[in-house]
Amino acid sequence: MNLEPTKTPPGWLTTLVRLMLVFHLVSGALRANGALAQKDLLLELGLPAWLPGYLLAAGVLSALLSLLALVFTWRGGVTRLIAVWAALLFPMLSYWVERLFLWAPEQRGGNPLFKLGLHALSLAAAAGYTYLIKKGKQTAHGSGN
Repeated sequence: MNLEPTKTPPGWLTTLVRLMLVFHLVSGALRANGALAQKDLLLELGLPAWLPGYLLAAGVLSALLSLLALVFTWRGGVTRLIAVWAALLFPMLSYWVERLFLWAPEQRGGNPLFKLGLHALSLAAAAGYTYLIKKGKQTAHGSGN
């Protein structure tokens, strides 16, 4: 029995997931940088004192989760799917928590349907990637029947 982790099969879905992870990595790093650079302005505007720290922590965590997941997409292993799902779900969940609980009502405009659609596509890509990995494991180790 082969216990070696299978490598991620190449293909457009793997590339799409990696691009999404790179996007979240850059977005998290920019968010953390913005929180550090604009801390004084945020406090001058009368926003809560904990907000810059929250923005910094959320940005760093998002960037680190994405970086870890990106590395695991090349390395393989059991934790690859957990890392990818965590890296893709964290920014989505934090966006909706912030939108519903931190944003002022007048800031909640825009187009939530666009974000819902974008998040649905992201979840669909993650689900397809999960299927691809599990299918690869099954063919590498036999069907089990």
